[in-house]
Amino acid sequence: MKSTIKHPAVFGYLVGNEIFGGVTQNPQFWTNFGTLINAAQGAGISQGQNPFLMTAINDEFTPQTSWPAIKLGEQSGKLRNLDSWCINIYRGSEFGGSGNSVFTQYLALMNSFQTPTRKPLILGEWGTPHTTRPIGIYGQSSRQPVSNLDDVPESQMGVGQPYFAAQPVATFLTTQWDRIKANLKAGSNQVCAGGFIFDWCDEYWKGDPDNPNPPVVQLGGPAAGFQGGAFAGGYWDEAGFGVTSAVDQSTYGQGKPNISRRLFKGYTAVKTFYNASSESGDELYLTGAQIAAIQSDIQEEIHNDRKELKELRQIDVLHEVSVRRWLQVRLQVLHARLAYPTDEVLEQIDENMTDDGQTLLSKGEKRSTLAELRARLAELQPGG
Repeated sequence: MKSTIKHPAVFGYLVGNEIFGGVTQNPQFWTNFGTLINAAQGAGISQGQNPFLMTAINDEFTPQTSWPAIKLGEQSGKLRNLDSWCINIYRGSEFGGSGNSVFTQYLALMNSFQTPTRKPLILGEWGTPHTTRPIGIYGQSSRQPVSNLDDVPESQMGVGQPYFAAQPVATFLTTQWDRIKANLKAGSNQVCAGGFIFDWCDEYWKGDPDNPNPPVVQLGGPAAGFQGGAFAGGYWDEAGFGVTSAVDQSTYGQGKPNISRRLFKGYTAVKTFYNASSESGDELYLTGAQIAAIQSDIQEEIHNDRKELKELRQIDVLHEVSVRRWLQVRLQVLHARLAYPTDEVLEQIDENMTDDGQTLLSKGEKRSTLAELRARLAELQPGG
């Protein structure tokens, strides 16, 4: 992380994937996982950046339990430095739709926690295979033969047609992106910050070493069960995910010609809606000059608070003891922010002292603020 956090191509870091099942029931798991998250956060802080940290779970939602991994992780109190939960979600083009929306369910879960902030949702995996089964087999439980949905005329898809639950891959992916965009604009109900299309092609560890001629480079599935509208072609075929074809590993290498891939129809859809994004994303991580500007502002506030503290000795001020207490505590907070200028928790502690316009601090408020400050500084220390 130390070598990559300032790279302009780095959005953040996914620490763990497909966390689910019995292991999450063990409190020690969350203690260990929290230690890992804290170490990752500390590594970024050591380079002057506050890293964006995520982890992904499987979609184990039920109305009774929601997502157990998220519940147990949040209730553990060990994941303060985790910025976002990712859910690998495959519920069709509407992400569940009315009555089963992942966005509504996630918002309800976040609102159930007694925390001041909600962690945003990122869809860790979403998308569809471009594969299906031929007429006569489509709609049944069958692993073979696999066919390409791109080769099926759209006139054969839809109610009353041979592919009664199918839709073109481009339509499916575009609908999913539209649903994500709609949630991004949902105001106070917004919980989703985006997602990653599951579009792998060349996972050679899934290759078949016993069948090298010709080499098989895109294994994964197919799955037998028909899943209707959950996927564009109705079947979970892991090898069918991707917006381009896979190529043999032997085509890579120095001195070899540029690799040529088949572009599936989903490729054009993704290219279109990515290029049509209305706003360019700002860099997630601050430049050195931006950090220096933040530190300069903090230095100025330290100077002003020291000046006010000195002036208290020369004039009579109403509630002088409480004002003095406020200035002394705030100076400690500002010095902590100066050491960690990108830390959002320290910034929030500072804002909590100033957002009501009051410069008075009781003894109890002093103790609680300093305890919160010390706890955060302990977390920011290497190994904290």
